[in-house]
Amino acid sequence: MHPMRQHTTDLAQIRHLEKAGGWTSRERLRCLWYRLRLIVQEMNYATRRIAELRAPWTSDRGWTRPGPEFPAER
Repeated sequence: MHPMRQHTTDLAQIRHLEKAGGWTSRERLRCLWYRLRLIVQEMNYATRRIAELRAPWTSDRGWTRPGPEFPAER
């Protein structure tokens, strides 16, 4: 399953459970901590992808600078 779709599904399940009834403070805290972890994970993924697209040399060790294959002859 796509990570974003999984995240949306997880949040929908959590929200449904939150509406279901009384939770202890420990359960509420655990749920909020889980949601925070999902959000941070998503932000890290997005930041990494942006960096890979804007600076390909950071993620691809075989990357070489675009340009002429041979130096100009003198």
